[in-house]
Amino acid sequence: MIRRLLSAFTFPMLSKELLEQAQQRRTYAFRFLYCLILYIIVLINVVPGLLEIRDPLQQLGRGKDVFEQIFWIQSFMVVIFMPIITSGTISHEKERNTLQLLLLTRLSSWNIVFEKFLSRLLTMLGFLLMSLPLMAVAYALGGVVSADVWNAFESQLMLAFLVGAISVACSSYCASSFAALMMSYLISILAMTVLSCCSPFLFFSRVWPMRGPGAIRFLFQLIFSIPAFIVGTGILLYARNVLFDRSTVQPSHPLLRLFRWFDEKFHELNQNSVTRGIQVLRSTGSLPESAPIAWRERTHSLAGSPTHLMRLFSIMMIPLSVILFFALTETGADSDSLGPIIVFLWIVSLLVVFLGSTPLFIKEKGRQTLDVLLSIPVSTEELLEEKRAGVARLIELFQVVLWLVIGFHVYMTYEDNTWHIDLMILVAVGLSHRLQLLTVSWLGMLLGAWQKHLVRALATGMIGIVLVWREIPKYLISIFNISLISFWYEVYTEELLSKEFGEGLEAGLETCVCPFWIEGFIGNGYTVLRESLGVVPWFLLISLAYQFFTYRLVRRWAYRRSKRDLPRLSRDENYREGDEAAAGDQISPAMGRP
Repeated sequence: MIRRLLSAFTFPMLSKELLEQAQQRRTYAFRFLYCLILYIIVLINVVPGLLEIRDPLQQLGRGKDVFEQIFWIQSFMVVIFMPIITSGTISHEKERNTLQLLLLTRLSSWNIVFEKFLSRLLTMLGFLLMSLPLMAVAYALGGVVSADVWNAFESQLMLAFLVGAISVACSSYCASSFAALMMSYLISILAMTVLSCCSPFLFFSRVWPMRGPGAIRFLFQLIFSIPAFIVGTGILLYARNVLFDRSTVQPSHPLLRLFRWFDEKFHELNQNSVTRGIQVLRSTGSLPESAPIAWRERTHSLAGSPTHLMRLFSIMMIPLSVILFFALTETGADSDSLGPIIVFLWIVSLLVVFLGSTPLFIKEKGRQTLDVLLSIPVSTEELLEEKRAGVARLIELFQVVLWLVIGFHVYMTYEDNTWHIDLMILVAVGLSHRLQLLTVSWLGMLLGAWQKHLVRALATGMIGIVLVWREIPKYLISIFNISLISFWYEVYTEELLSKEFGEGLEAGLETCVCPFWIEGFIGNGYTVLRESLGVVPWFLLISLAYQFFTYRLVRRWAYRRSKRDLPRLSRDENYREGDEAAAGDQISPAMGRP
């Protein structure tokens, strides 16, 4: 009896997961990366505000503001990183076809789900402990008591519990890690939105302020966390219930299946005496005459046929048409009214292209079809070009949609004096958008050929894009902005050196050095630069040249890295060996071999 009772607390799956994590180098690399990103973001958002205050005594009491910023940054990091480390716990077992073997053991479904979830929660607990030194700095500045630190730590731990439970449930339901990751982000964002709308009714601390000693407030914080704990436990129970039923589910594309269902229904409706099966957009033959890899990728993508392209175009343009109509009829619409729409389309297109190009080779590795693909007698460059054929169609589709919105923007900003400058800026926006889409697609191909796990490749790419192309250049420019304004002071008059001038100069420089900081393209930055300096063409040319250089560099790096990560002979080497063998067979024994 005692042995059976003790066996209930052995947690074999938890021990296995923790031992595997301890033996893997990526565990420590990921921990270092999380700490680096956290401290860099805090450095970017907190330190400039503290440096503005010259008197050290005036910094006393600012710990509360610093503490709140650190708290929200850490909460954002929890929402971003918790699905990355949790969404592949069960779906990765499905991809390796080992979940059925795991279900044959004596472990129950609850043990499998709970212990895998607990191993990831302990990992996130270690990440949360890394933020305690930052909170200690805020505590030293004053305005924060120790109870606030522990309350914030408990709130973030409960947030990690909820987001981790959602990610485990998505991992138990979905057939692939990619689908589980996307569903985890979607449900987490929706859940946070709903809870933020209902927060006056859920968090009683706003209507009943907790006073008294810190221990009493921490106790009330634990009591108020009980509903969240119950919700997270219910989500874990749902993951346990669907674990066995969804253990053998195969990956599928819901939108592609919907498009094919529409094709079947429209084909049935088209067979009548009036239309007689006439097709306006007729697809080509079922089998390709050339480029079989490109045909295969286009067939299995959303942009596989002209009808699918038209449906995707309609899905994007119907809501955009409504928004553009209201923007046109609204009184007082200025030149920057469509800026947020262009920025939103920009970000969504980059995200879709990156998420579409990264899994191309990783899926082949998971399905064990990469060796067959590499045996085709084509060069590595041709293999990569044909492999991204479906993504190339998506790039063209997003280009058409964005150019339509940009054309509408030009129509709204038409003026006799400055219309040519606006047109030049927006043409540069379109070219920049295309270069960035191409760069992101090749970056996804590079990471897909390099990494073995999809979630790791996506996390590496997104972190690199955000830090290298956005946050770090933005931080460096904000630091040296004063010296840059001093440089322009020697060239131009003092009347131009206003606050708006500094903001416009900073936005223009961010556009040159940091291509993904696209608010500078549409917002007030270029308006101020255009009206005051007239140096917009130089900023645009420098930015486009920098982006073209980045695109060529990433593409060349993808070619070289793929030749090493995808071990195969190139087409020329295959043909050369075949020609030498054929020539050797034609040499007579009397002549001998050279």
